[in-house]
Amino acid sequence: MRRSLSVDGLTVAATVVFAGTTLALAALRLVPLLLLCMMAGGMAWLAIMSSLTVAAQTAVPAWVRARALGIYLLVFQGLMAAGSFGWGALAEQFGSGTALFVAASALVGGLAVTRRWPLRVIEGLDLTPSYHWPDPKLAIMPDPKAGPVLITVEYRVPAERTGEFIQAMEAMRRFRHKDGAVRWGVFRDLADPDRYLETFLVPTWAEHMRQHARVTMEDQATEAYAFSFLQPDVPPVACHLIDARVFGGRRAAEPLAIDTHPRLSGMD
Repeated sequence: MRRSLSVDGLTVAATVVFAGTTLALAALRLVPLLLLCMMAGGMAWLAIMSSLTVAAQTAVPAWVRARALGIYLLVFQGLMAAGSFGWGALAEQFGSGTALFVAASALVGGLAVTRRWPLRVIEGLDLTPSYHWPDPKLAIMPDPKAGPVLITVEYRVPAERTGEFIQAMEAMRRFRHKDGAVRWGVFRDLADPDRYLETFLVPTWAEHMRQHARVTMEDQATEAYAFSFLQPDVPPVACHLIDARVFGGRRAAEPLAIDTHPRLSGMD
């Protein structure tokens, strides 16, 4: 079936079969026929679960896969418990036949989300590490736990490409946040309109170095698209800045004060 159907086609077909089994439990009274329906429903259940579990594993890069699967299992098992309570309450109120009929209808109706969130999109992702970020050139080496760290990237963008560049930077915002940035912004120089400065904040130096290992081939493509709107032969220039009090003899006890007012900080 996997060789002849796409992952979305298999999931839709299995859902329809499982809905038919649920409906058969509500309507049929012949035990042999019900056994055949239950066998088909069991096969459909396995097809659905294997498709969703594989999708959950392949939708995220390796460095975050264990956490993503943990969230997936927590949500799935939690909704199984909530569904058991809900369908049981409905069956107690209106009868098991009505509850099964409503459940079958809900399964078929839920197929509409496959058009909005198709699983086939995940199959096309290349989430292998790209390792294309060079190691930063430093005059001083901070402690891995030191921070926060401010990374700035300077861009030169022709005036006619400004709109396209800003739109492309929205994907960069998601990319930076996904890999560990806690604050992000992009700013335009009022004295030099072709100069843009992207900034993002990372809690520690170790966390930023982990970002270098987390960048995937998909992220590299996102960067390449944004960089395609820059002035030719003017590459981006990255700088790394760290809380100055880290190297002031001893680290100050108070945390770094960051203005979180959106009109003042200009950052997400």
